[in-house]
Amino acid sequence: MKDWPKYLLAIVGVYLLYKFTKKRKIKPLKPTEPIVGGPCEYEEVNGLCKLSVPYKINNKYRVNVSVVELEKGSIPEGRVFNLIVNGDYLTKEFLERNNIKGGETYKCLVKFIKKGTCTPIIIEIPGLGYAS
Repeated sequence: MKDWPKYLLAIVGVYLLYKFTKKRKIKPLKPTEPIVGGPCEYEEVNGLCKLSVPYKINNKYRVNVSVVELEKGSIPEGRVFNLIVNGDYLTKEFLERNNIKGGETYKCLVKFIKKGTCTPIIIEIPGLGYAS
């Protein structure tokens, strides 16, 4: 009879596992407008962008992009973007091929969203890639 608390605890534990892990039917949301994605429209503004010194994360390199000058409009001070090529961070070969060491300034096209729910700001650096 001394072991009854152990058995009671085991029964309660099994009940709680059953109660909280059984599958429940969840009704899907029915949005009236798209949550993410297009179609989207952007305003394009010419500018100058500066690259940071590349730093390694796992086997890829991350390069931050900051906008240092725009023909019109502005970007919040201190805001940086990540340079991405083919949807991924940069390889050592890409950095070497494009002579990216950090501190370089490039002409860039900054795209500000005007309509839709896509990425709010996209930066295109011709010949290198995109940052967002």
